[in-house]
Amino acid sequence: MARGLKLAVPFATRLAAVLMAVGIALPLAMGAPRKRVKAAVSPPTPPAMQLGDAVKPLAYEAELTVVPTQERFSGHLVIHVELARPTEFFWLNAKRLDIRSASLVANGKNFAAKTVAGGAEFVGLRFASQVPAGRAVLTLDYDGVIDRTETEGIFKQADGESWYAFTQFEATDARRAFPCFDEPQWKTPWHLTLIVPASDVAASNMPIAGEEPFTAPVAEVPARKGAVASSPAPSLSASIAPAMPMKRVRFAPTPPLPSYLIAFAVGPFDVVDGGKAGKKGTPLRYLVPKGRSNEAGYAKESTPKLLELLEDYFGQPYPFEKLDAVAIPITVGFGAMENVGLIAYEMPLMLAKPEQDGERFRRHYAQAAAHEMAHQWYGNLVTMQWWNDVWLSESFATWMAPKIVDRFYPAWQLRLSGDERRQEAIAIDRLATTRQVRQPVDSLDDLGNAFDTISYEKGAAILAMFENAIGEDRFRNGVRRYLYEHARGSARSEDFLRAIAAEAGPENAATIAGLKSFIEQPGVPRLAVSLDCGSDGKGLPKLVVMQSRYISARLTTEQTSAQPAATSAPQATTQRWTFPACFQFGRGGDFNETCALIQEPRTVVPLPSGERCPQWVLSNRGGVGYFVSSLTPELTQQLVHTPLLPSEAIPALHDAATLTAGGEWPADLALELSARFANHRQLPVVEAASDLATVIRPSWLEGAAEREGFARYVQKNFGARARALGWTTKPGDHDGDAIQRQSLVPWVADMGNDAGLQKEATRLAREWLSAKAPFRVGARAAMKTAARFAQGPPGRELLDAYLEALRRVTSSDRRDVLAALGSFRDPALAESAWDALYAEKADARDGLLAMRLGAANDEAAAVLALRYLRGHYDAIVKRSPESAAAWFPRLGAALCDPAQKTEFETTLSDKASRVPGGARNYAQGIEEIGICIAARQSQRAALKSYLPKQ
Repeated sequence: MARGLKLAVPFATRLAAVLMAVGIALPLAMGAPRKRVKAAVSPPTPPAMQLGDAVKPLAYEAELTVVPTQERFSGHLVIHVELARPTEFFWLNAKRLDIRSASLVANGKNFAAKTVAGGAEFVGLRFASQVPAGRAVLTLDYDGVIDRTETEGIFKQADGESWYAFTQFEATDARRAFPCFDEPQWKTPWHLTLIVPASDVAASNMPIAGEEPFTAPVAEVPARKGAVASSPAPSLSASIAPAMPMKRVRFAPTPPLPSYLIAFAVGPFDVVDGGKAGKKGTPLRYLVPKGRSNEAGYAKESTPKLLELLEDYFGQPYPFEKLDAVAIPITVGFGAMENVGLIAYEMPLMLAKPEQDGERFRRHYAQAAAHEMAHQWYGNLVTMQWWNDVWLSESFATWMAPKIVDRFYPAWQLRLSGDERRQEAIAIDRLATTRQVRQPVDSLDDLGNAFDTISYEKGAAILAMFENAIGEDRFRNGVRRYLYEHARGSARSEDFLRAIAAEAGPENAATIAGLKSFIEQPGVPRLAVSLDCGSDGKGLPKLVVMQSRYISARLTTEQTSAQPAATSAPQATTQRWTFPACFQFGRGGDFNETCALIQEPRTVVPLPSGERCPQWVLSNRGGVGYFVSSLTPELTQQLVHTPLLPSEAIPALHDAATLTAGGEWPADLALELSARFANHRQLPVVEAASDLATVIRPSWLEGAAEREGFARYVQKNFGARARALGWTTKPGDHDGDAIQRQSLVPWVADMGNDAGLQKEATRLAREWLSAKAPFRVGARAAMKTAARFAQGPPGRELLDAYLEALRRVTSSDRRDVLAALGSFRDPALAESAWDALYAEKADARDGLLAMRLGAANDEAAAVLALRYLRGHYDAIVKRSPESAAAWFPRLGAALCDPAQKTEFETTLSDKASRVPGGARNYAQGIEEIGICIAARQSQRAALKSYLPKQ
């Protein structure tokens, strides 16, 4: 049976069914009378995705025996259901579960059930006679796997000598723990009981209602008071639990929740009391691995204020009884999870040793915590009915986090840095293979792409755009209306749009329709803007605005390098959006602005009466518009000389980066614009300027003259700042220095060929590795740089030092080492690193993390990682989490060469589609490589003439 689902069907019965299905009858017993063999009944076809509404869950009562040191758990589950009509069969979700017994009580009669295999995701229950419609009670006894590789379902991990069990059920992995109705629309109360080692801490969504010793297995699990009696079930605890003191922990019943939000954690945690916070004094706690209490200081300090700010925005208290946070040593495919009352964080997000508790860590925790706590309203209090509306949860939390953190700590200037979210979304949305925000989810493959940049960053950018158009107060009131109207239930996009429209008023009807146009079609608009001041330049000035879908141009290798980059127009489409756009314009430092609602393919926007023909134009005031701004060459050139405020410069720089990466902005003009803002006093502006310059990939540079010219450019414009920042924190650092240190300094060391920074990175890496002490804040950037330039015997010594450190370090230090191990560019050293990371006794998750943190961000390292993956693919996938195979195509984003494209295709073309979400990731990887190759070709003339002059 696929993917390890095992069902308690007698072997003879299963064998007979298989043989009869292929036309072979079982031999009759010797001497037995001959009987007519009935024709085999065709097994029912399992659902494609959804279970349907023939059976509706009303409440769950679950008792699980979970011992973190064991390989399996046991479960006794009672589900109160309602049958819409009489039936002899229905489906449940179940994955990798051994179902020992199943029965249903209806109208006082017991109906025994036989299980029917339904592939990897379903189990069917067949009854000997028809079960009447109405309410009934289903009882199941089963056991399942406590996984040590995946971080899905129930899984276990060690920290030091101690073992812990955790859960991760989003999106469809509650079925690994319970045979259940594993869909978000079914919100029911859950009564959860855990039998765990007596010395362990057990936590779940709700407070503990009772705790008692568990000294012997019981013959049956009695029905709770008021529940319909179920058939006796033999105890599974005796076969699972070892000979150790145990306890039974009962949790208070939850409010109505979907299965994916149920969670628990078991282990010898240190429990840090966080006091109480918020309008109703919500208790806060932090569950950390043994001995790590002192690492939760900032989480304890910052969480109460973040919670209070969220309550203030939503206009209501935190909607649940308590709020715990639990630290998980390793996560794959997620960094944090918004479980009701028990938020899970990957350990480096939540915990930091005192010497590593710096600005970068604090900023990341505050944003992650604000995101996950915002989910307690978006997604938890009100849940999407189906996964096609996952944006109602993830887009909202992503949009809310910087809004809250900006109020929490304004010095971080997250509003200025927030344009990175728009740029990141556009980088995916510019692809022909992108998807829409509200994407139909009809298969696990569809679901495999639902939690991506489109659901998070694009959705958040769209919300920001329409909040700005409608007004912050009206939009907030619409959000509050939506939450009040659907509290404790589920909702769809239409419900949210109606709530916003009710508060926005009829004058904003077209704007609300525009919001729908962005969530229900793929792609990003391109806004081409030209200035018309009459033939003599003295007429009434107006802007002529053309909208179309922006898809990065892909030039063929046959096109000449002399072709101007600006002529490579994107594909024309008939798509149309409705959206607000605000334009700024002026002469010198004097400026004005005007706004318009863009609806038609061509829109004429008159400038205010009395305005002279402006010298410069910006078409995305404050970067709040989710579109790519494309100005005429004359207006583009003028930007280099225009004094811009930070809120104006950042989106202009980001749009320039998008167009340059697509081969549509000439590289020389992009580098001039980057240099114009390289020494700005606001660090977010400098970050945007360097982001524009980093579009020039190493493979775009041909010959020593161009490489040396680009290095001189980098040094002239960014070198002094990078050297002043250095690799480590310094007394007198400003807010933002720690963030910029991780990106600007290694880029200058590399592309600026800064021998001093390279040598210092290697010295510091060796010093930290030999000291056997916690690494300094910012160590990752230096350690990756040291690996990139390592060669020969000294490089081998450095590699060995990294591998030795990997055996002893934990938490964020471990991630720093893995990022470095994935960054070697020397082929022999890289192969040795991958051999060690994917050795038989190694944890294959380390190899995946090294690829994500190291190789995926560097073209030379990505090529070597792909080459290694090609030679060892089956062995790597066999020992890796299931989601790894879907991620591997993401390496394509780092590649930019026809030979690399061929290697990518040969390695992954026939493999990516085997896992949910892999096919789209592969298609996007191929498209990104093609765009980069085409852009490199189109930029040849500009780079060839510009760089040697630097």
